[in-house]
Amino acid sequence: MEPSSIAPDDAAETTAESIARTADRVRQELAGTEDRVLEVVRAHPVACVLGAVVGGYLLGRVARRL
Repeated sequence: MEPSSIAPDDAAETTAESIARTADRVRQELAGTEDRVLEVVRAHPVACVLGAVVGGYLLGRVARRL
């Protein structure tokens, strides 16, 4: 096998930069998603409550069987 042409320090730095960029992008997307979720909840509060109750019930049923 041929030795890698990238030094370990360079590889670690490149990986750290890639992770930082990804984290920044995810943070920005989550901020936008949070705003959209708040809009939906404000527009349909009863449906959201009922959905949460049903989701909790189903999750409890599944958890009880495990």
